[in-house]
Amino acid sequence: MTEQKHYTLLGNAEAYQEVVDRGRGGRERDYRDWEESQGLLQPQVNDLIQKIDELTPSQRLDEVVVEVKMLPRFLAKSYHPDSLLSTARLVVLGSDAWQASEEPSDMGRVLYVSGVPDKLKRVAGLLASTSPVPGIQKDFAKIESIRLPDDADRITEVESEPTVRHAIELVLYGWSGRLLDEAVRRLQQMLADAGTDRQNIMVRSYRSGATFVAAVVPSPVLTHFQSLNFLRLANPLPRIDITRMAFTPSIPAPREVPEGAIGDEWVAVVDGGVDLTIPAIASFVNAYDCTTSPPDASLVAHGTAVTSAALYGNIQPGGMLPVPPARVVSLRVLPDAQDDSLELYGVVDALELWVPRLGPNVRVVNLSIGPPGPIARRISRFTYALDLLAFETNKLIITAVGNWGNRPGLERIQTPSDAVNVLSVGAFWREPTTANRLVADYSCRGPGRSGAVVKPDVVAFGGAPQSPFFVFDSAGTIVGSAGTSLAAPFAARSAVDLLTRCPDFGPLATRAIMIHRAEKNGDAYSEGHGFLDSTTEAMVSCDERNVSVVYEGVIVPKKTFRLPFLLPKSYDVASRTYFSWTIVYLPEVDGNAHDEYCLCGLEVQFRPDSHVYNWNPPKGAEPKPKARCLHVVNDRSEIQSLESAGWTRGDLPVSVDHEKTTEHHRRVHDYKWETTVCCTRNRNKDIFDPAITVSVVPRGFWDGDDAVQSRYAAVLTVRSPKYDGDLYAAVVNEWPRLRAVPVRPAVPIRI
Repeated sequence: MTEQKHYTLLGNAEAYQEVVDRGRGGRERDYRDWEESQGLLQPQVNDLIQKIDELTPSQRLDEVVVEVKMLPRFLAKSYHPDSLLSTARLVVLGSDAWQASEEPSDMGRVLYVSGVPDKLKRVAGLLASTSPVPGIQKDFAKIESIRLPDDADRITEVESEPTVRHAIELVLYGWSGRLLDEAVRRLQQMLADAGTDRQNIMVRSYRSGATFVAAVVPSPVLTHFQSLNFLRLANPLPRIDITRMAFTPSIPAPREVPEGAIGDEWVAVVDGGVDLTIPAIASFVNAYDCTTSPPDASLVAHGTAVTSAALYGNIQPGGMLPVPPARVVSLRVLPDAQDDSLELYGVVDALELWVPRLGPNVRVVNLSIGPPGPIARRISRFTYALDLLAFETNKLIITAVGNWGNRPGLERIQTPSDAVNVLSVGAFWREPTTANRLVADYSCRGPGRSGAVVKPDVVAFGGAPQSPFFVFDSAGTIVGSAGTSLAAPFAARSAVDLLTRCPDFGPLATRAIMIHRAEKNGDAYSEGHGFLDSTTEAMVSCDERNVSVVYEGVIVPKKTFRLPFLLPKSYDVASRTYFSWTIVYLPEVDGNAHDEYCLCGLEVQFRPDSHVYNWNPPKGAEPKPKARCLHVVNDRSEIQSLESAGWTRGDLPVSVDHEKTTEHHRRVHDYKWETTVCCTRNRNKDIFDPAITVSVVPRGFWDGDDAVQSRYAAVLTVRSPKYDGDLYAAVVNEWPRLRAVPVRPAVPIRI
């Protein structure tokens, strides 16, 4: 019998990462003619100028906000109307999406621009020209409408009852400097005049220009907000909802508290506190109060259950407690010390204060708390703050997607699981008789938002009445429970175990490996990228015909990177070969651009044969012949003939995903702006030095900053069932800078 070899992931693949030149060319869009643009837009601009004159000084600042709707076919950032904006001296303060028709793909952009009234009137003069500058003419041809923002869109989902006071979140446009100060001063005065204590007006501004204001206001004030041109929107500010689902009575817990070796890693649990009278909890927890309010028993019970799941996973009744893979830092953020109605802002404040203070050995942060209800179309401060924290601290932040999955119409994921830089976790349960995994009906579903449409990222065991998740509920007892609040720390436990036992990997590589190894079943909106149900050993294992390499590093906007699969150059298999890859990266985000939230995206293309290129005809050839796809060795004579006639070779080998598509298709189907990209391909011939190329596309304030960069990690796998020999050994022999990832043994149980 052949001895089974123990192979692990191959790290340090970034040693073979290359920056490559990539020719870029776009197809010219059809633009409407100048007279048509004038006929459509001149009446709109004239009406706009009249309405600007009708605004009272209290409704606007020195500059006025105008809504510019772009036609759907001009969705890409390259169609931004830069010539028009610079000529009219207008500044973009934010953006959003608009639905042009019932067809889902018929999406356009809305730009919110500002200017003093005289500059805005200049737009009318530009439209009146009989010989417009070509750039200006094209920019007007991209526009569907120009108008003031609709007052009705400014207040969303806030019921107006005369005697009711509402906790609301006000979102300003991306003002800066003097105009931002004036906008905030006006809001504060309006709120104070309505009886709101200035100490309970919470203003939070960020360097990207996003400004959020939270306050409790009486209903009559809402009508005043609705008419404010300088205010983007007002949303209800929900309370945080803590729910525990317990399905069994308390039963005796394992009595022995594990001792002995434990890793140096810690996982931070941000919740309602923890019960330190439980020896099995207290032995492995450092607890900190991040709020001055006294603990609440129900919140402590929730935090204790979450902490139990992070330490021990699903406790087996009658069994032994495993040694936790890491200790827990418990950060109690509830109840908040602020006005109860504004507790969400207090929680975010605590996160922004405490998460950056966590030491370098606290690389995983779990949040199983949040407000109830499906995510809104616009970005909340909670989501935005978590995305910034993940980007700035490089912590792996893990969130629970919520437990409203069985509420029709309300089943969409909950804040802050729509954050693009976090790992959002749903729940599955295991059928007792067959052990089949089923997504829990209570687990909230996707889609997420742009940048993270596939949500949840993964589903982990969260329990159900038929197969409870057992956690500590008091000293000496455990209880069978369920919820995404437990699935998230279960995933956090897996992450910290991987970090502890595979010190070569950082948090982002850990996230990529967890997603890559998740077992996919097909329904992305319920299970995300798959079931997270593997041990650390399984996640890092390879075998003789199944080889995975791990890249980890930084990528820079406006460049194209080549990530090879690192097969032997002699690889030649006359049967099907399977390729898969997962890429995750951390972009900065723009809280003002609700439609283009991520400030960089990836264009990923699979290039299976480095011998095969396109040869392009010389410019000006009539009639223009099609490009020729040729093999540099097999088609050498034809290539020589074409090159003598002026044909030129493309910059990169041919991609199997080279078809021209719309920008909307690239966003939805090719994951262009998604922060997690998972793909599979297979081929049964023509494989030589296969690779993926990753082009990094910036936008927003990253577009003009050459100093920015994004951390990334990628896992590339080749499975070759019919390979004759040991493919893993051949890869290691061919690429000597690869390093088999050492895996520390599991922590032994010592009582």
